[in-house]
Amino acid sequence: ASPETGGVAFGVDHVFVQNGCYERHGMYGHNDDLMRFTVLSWAALEACFSVDCNGSMYGDDCIFLVNDWMVGLVPLIMTSHYRRYGCFENARTIFDIHNMGYCGNFAVCNPQDLGLPNGDFFDKLFHDRQIKLLKGGIELSDRVVTVSPSYRDEILTPEGGWGLQESCRGRFPHLDGVLNGIDESEWDPSTDHFLSAKMQGYDNFYSVDDLSGKKSCKLHIQSHLGLNQDKDVPVICFIGRLAYQKGIDLLEQVFPWLMNTNDGVCGNVQLIMMGSGEEKYASFLRNAEGSHKGKVAGVVGFTPELEHKILAGADILLMP
Repeated sequence: ASPETGGVAFGVDHVFVQNGCYERHGMYGHNDDLMRFTVLSWAALEACFSVDCNGSMYGDDCIFLVNDWMVGLVPLIMTSHYRRYGCFENARTIFDIHNMGYCGNFAVCNPQDLGLPNGDFFDKLFHDRQIKLLKGGIELSDRVVTVSPSYRDEILTPEGGWGLQESCRGRFPHLDGVLNGIDESEWDPSTDHFLSAKMQGYDNFYSVDDLSGKKSCKLHIQSHLGLNQDKDVPVICFIGRLAYQKGIDLLEQVFPWLMNTNDGVCGNVQLIMMGSGEEKYASFLRNAEGSHKGKVAGVVGFTPELEHKILAGADILLMP
């Protein structure tokens, strides 16, 4: 904040939580995940009063954008603990749902294990003889949003609600969908730094008015991933989490047809797949590449640089 900005601060403060439970490989899948994300939720709330950001504290007059089940306890802790002592009375929480298939399921524990001495609102987590952190976020936040208007409609159904559709329907007046967007400067192929000489030795820029550089992008990614270099062959790409909801199972089903050269429809294509997630789909990526060398690249993992280069060179993008 400064007099030039009228006392308003701009930018983003990054507050990091240091604890031994975070100093290990991987963000999820540990047997103490409930404790780890409980600590994160408490820290997010307590930081407003204890962390000096650019010369001042945030205080309790703020808005929390709560992303997914990992911090689904934030609205519960705020309601059951802080507001009891007159804190966060003007604060609001917005709970953002990215994927209902991941609910933050854990065995039922004592509320005291989560730092809640009297257990107020703890029952909001209960579902199917488990506690689900996603459910707590849905039921106790001030507003709920999803990543698109269509996904908002989907989570109200038994197929898309993953057992929590009634909780979502109960929040319908305060439920909305906000369509994800992209940073147009980051994803502009005429200026993308991943396509620049600094990153790969030569520029591969192109635009809607001059597509000549796209052929170079295709040849570059073909060479980089060990595909046969052919500027005319259609390149299909899939980039996403290797999970049922993302459609990788559908790609696995049509893969033999896609590679078939006998029916006169497919076969003369190249396929690039990249993602991480369930091992059975990771094995599909590896086996697909191994059995179709030069035509298929299966990358288990993810890097932003490779993502940009794949999208720049591909002709067809498969999306869930």
